Amino acid sequence: MSVFSCSECGWPFKAPTEQKKHNKRCVRKAYLAGPSYKSDIPKGLLKARRTIEGTYEWALLQSNKATSNKLKIAFTSTPKEKLAKEIERLESILAFNENCSDKELKRLIAISHAFSSIQNQVSQSDKKNLRKAAVRDLNSKLKPDKNMSNDIMDVYFKSGVRAVRSGGLPSLGKKK
Repeated sequence: MSVFSCSECGWPFKAPTEQKKHNKRCVRKAYLAGPSYKSDIPKGLLKARRTIEGTYEWALLQSNKATSNKLKIAFTSTPKEKLAKEIERLESILAFNENCSDKELKRLIAISHAFSSIQNQVSQSDKKNLRKAAVRDLNSKLKPDKNMSNDIMDVYFKSGVRAVRSGGLPSLGKKK
């Protein structure tokens, strides 16, 4: 009977089906995939990264109540790139390290939450800009043509709809 093993962590298996199941949830492979903000990670590896103490995903699951408000404000005011570098540095120190200090873990948790909130703010501002552009585009479609006469009865919108109903203006009343 041949023995199969994981290329990342060296875990032995009896059948290749067991190895395929393991590859989807391999902790070492998940760690080497990198933080989820850098690239799209499959759900299985993302779940595996959440179980590794000292990773960005694990830190997001932890409570951030112990961090002071001054520190939170300081972290959210720092540039996103600096926070990303600090997350990577702390992750390389803390992941798979048995002797990691509580201070570094708390720092990783605080920085991860700050980085996540900055990313959410950026995506919300992008959504607002897209909405503004859509409203601007819609308003430009609904504005009347400038080449038409000044008579309100002759105004057509760009969509082809008349500005006034065929019964006449409401203030004039209908003639019998």
